[in-house]
Amino acid sequence: MFRNPVCIKEMKLSVRTKKTAMGLFIFNGALAVLALFAYYLMFDLSGGTSYSYVNLSVVIYLYAIIAVTEMAMIAFVIPVITAGSIAGEREKQTLEILLTTRLTPWQIVTGKLVSSISTLLLYIISSLPILCIVFSIGGVNVWDMAQIMLYVFVLAIYLGSFGILFSTIFKKSIVATVYTYGMLIVTSIIFYIIIPVTYAIMESNAKGNYSVDVGNLVVINLLNPLISVLALICNQIVTADVFQTISLNTLSNDFWSNMEPGTWLIVSILAQILVAFLCLFLATKRLNPIKKVKKSKQA
Repeated sequence: MFRNPVCIKEMKLSVRTKKTAMGLFIFNGALAVLALFAYYLMFDLSGGTSYSYVNLSVVIYLYAIIAVTEMAMIAFVIPVITAGSIAGEREKQTLEILLTTRLTPWQIVTGKLVSSISTLLLYIISSLPILCIVFSIGGVNVWDMAQIMLYVFVLAIYLGSFGILFSTIFKKSIVATVYTYGMLIVTSIIFYIIIPVTYAIMESNAKGNYSVDVGNLVVINLLNPLISVLALICNQIVTADVFQTISLNTLSNDFWSNMEPGTWLIVSILAQILVAFLCLFLATKRLNPIKKVKKSKQA
């Protein structure tokens, strides 16, 4: 995949720009300030000059705060990087030249996505020393850290595929970026609102006000990256699948009751990867020049 000419070209250009260096500085600077502030709050100052004790019970919450903040910041960066990948080529009037090469639309789309993910990998790898600050006290193991890094990679593919798709649909990078942020809001916040709404309707059903079967609506949160992040953190902190429990209380059938703890997280990751490939497939269809030629001839 990294031998893709589009990927190689984009990776070389991205690491040479001041924008990437400044982005890394701001990203890690903000994350470090938050981590140090949370780290400071863990200590109880005595007389303003010495530390009387360390609250080790909240170390794991320091890790959770840093991990969730990093994912939120990466989710904010992904649309900016991916939404202008194809639309930017169109604005520079180089897309037609790119389509005349031997590269297939699939190679162009995946090359743009991989190059964007490689940029995000710089953010992830550079932030590892900040995440590893919790190792100085304990409470978190390497496997927990590896799970976070793995889901960040999945998150980059999932949200990046939306950016690539909108970049092929719209001609302007700004419009594609706005729609990508809109999709992020829908999949994270709007889908999350479905959970309390479902609870409210089911309570009304129990009181006999009316009967509406809405329990299965909560399944749409399998595509919610916010739920996946929280489920992952909860599994690591309290070793309980919180959102699988939510599904058991809201779904109209007992499908999840026969599953092992952690099933919700695994299924959500698989669902998000499937949606990502669907978006890339649609982006390839939108970018296919042969299809456009056939339509022009028929007209």
